[in-house]
Amino acid sequence: MVIKNRKMLIEKLTGIHSSKKSYYVELKKKMAEVSQRNTQLEIINQLAKNIGINMSFQEIIENLIPKLQTLVNFNILSLYIVLKGGLIKRTVFSADESNGKKIHETFIKNSELQKPLKGKGMNVNAALWYVLNEKKPLFHKNISLKGCSFPEDVELVKQGITSKILIPLLVKDKVTGIVEVAGRQAFNENDLLFLQQVADQLAVCLENVSLYNEVWQHKQEWEITFSAVTDLLVFINLNYEIQRVNKAAADFFTLSEDEILGQKCYRLFYGRESKCNPCLADQVLKNKKTAYLQTRTRYNRVLDIFAYPAFTEKEEPYGVTYYAKDVTSFVDSIKLVSLGEMSAGVAHELNSPLTAIVGNSQLLLRETDES
Repeated sequence: MVIKNRKMLIEKLTGIHSSKKSYYVELKKKMAEVSQRNTQLEIINQLAKNIGINMSFQEIIENLIPKLQTLVNFNILSLYIVLKGGLIKRTVFSADESNGKKIHETFIKNSELQKPLKGKGMNVNAALWYVLNEKKPLFHKNISLKGCSFPEDVELVKQGITSKILIPLLVKDKVTGIVEVAGRQAFNENDLLFLQQVADQLAVCLENVSLYNEVWQHKQEWEITFSAVTDLLVFINLNYEIQRVNKAAADFFTLSEDEILGQKCYRLFYGRESKCNPCLADQVLKNKKTAYLQTRTRYNRVLDIFAYPAFTEKEEPYGVTYYAKDVTSFVDSIKLVSLGEMSAGVAHELNSPLTAIVGNSQLLLRETDES
């Protein structure tokens, strides 16, 4: 009874149901499987940590290779990324190249991927078409010249490749790329399961990279457009703090962008320590309409300011954008013109009586006897 209980206890602890003779053999095998599984989880975890959002696809491949090679014996690793404009970027690692450059990149047009056809009509990259459209893995355990399912397999066989796996990178049921591994040794179902888990994690990482690159590109485009405006652009939040300025604004205030950001608008424009009364920003946010103001700043410069309110999708106040134009020279020229017109008017008013006086004086001189 004691032996039976011990056996049941061992079976419950190890999950191994065996005789006493084969117990240690199976336990060793079980421990090896657990160790391999732990290594797989560790690799997937490291993959998520080590792939940075600003990494290139080549850097991602370089980061991925040493981890995968600890568990999967492959000779070629390819990463296909679906780009905009009908292009697919292929980054390939080959363990057989001897020139030192093991990773290279090529591009494939989406139009070159055609549906696999039986017989002579089959096209190269038909396997990619299958994975992209079927959205499921493609596993060829044994590739040979006689049994090639896809024409590109012929070239692999010439390189000694006997097995390959293609796994789609899925994000919200959309294929964003494909991972392909090929080797001279046959892959098994455990390799397929592990690579699918790696592909799932890789898909999330690549989606983050793609989103980061897209946001960064839009940010760069916006900054270029923002800086190209020669008049002042200033964005102010609800606390009257400067959040964004363009180059023209920084040049106008003779301060760097870092020195301007965070300052209160009334301090930057007027050197005040308290909010203006009335406040242009409050006015446009309250009325939800554009407002105009001509004002003289603390630098004795005159600005025409157009204020535009900004709201969120929920119609909540978000901030105010100031578009300002330096009209100092224009205003000063108007003053000079006004001064000239006033001077001309004064001269005219003086000339009128003087003309009469001079005329009458000349008449009196003519009528007066010279003696």
